[in-house]
Amino acid sequence: MIEENDVLKIGRLTKTHGVGGEMIFIFTSDIFDTDECQFLFLKLDGIFVPFFIEEYRFRSDYSAIIKFEGIDDVETAARYKGTEVYCDRQLGGTEAGSHVHVDGLIGYEVYDTRQGLVGKATAIDTQTENILLFIEDNNGNEVIIPLHDDLIDQIDDARHTITFNLPDGIIDTGMAGTVD
Repeated sequence: MIEENDVLKIGRLTKTHGVGGEMIFIFTSDIFDTDECQFLFLKLDGIFVPFFIEEYRFRSDYSAIIKFEGIDDVETAARYKGTEVYCDRQLGGTEAGSHVHVDGLIGYEVYDTRQGLVGKATAIDTQTENILLFIEDNNGNEVIIPLHDDLIDQIDDARHTITFNLPDGIIDTGMAGTVD
């Protein structure tokens, strides 16, 4: 049985794409983009289940359209929406963020699903396991939000926007790291 210390979290499946079982994969590491990586693990009910990669293609520096063997229709693919994706730890050494390509988000407008416009992304800190997004709000204040899969609702490359689904009060209470 695969244990948590055997794998590295590299992203999340966010939604279906088309009708043939493809899914949008938002990743923090492109470590899967090697010949050695033939499968990824999906965390299902607390268990790491291997899924063989049939094909994938990059949409941007942090998202791909991925197709797994045996997932051939939109209904089956929809079951995996929001599922965390992991790779074998041996592929990436010890650092999950060693192949991070999130710097392309700088300059994107940042929104929250409830509060609307938060501001503009100005920097990203990938020094630790918790990637942080720095945002300048309309008043010139700096807001810091964890750039975590579970908080991202949508990334729209065409409009250069990131929409978060942030917990209530994270920006108002300063929990996001508002700096005056």
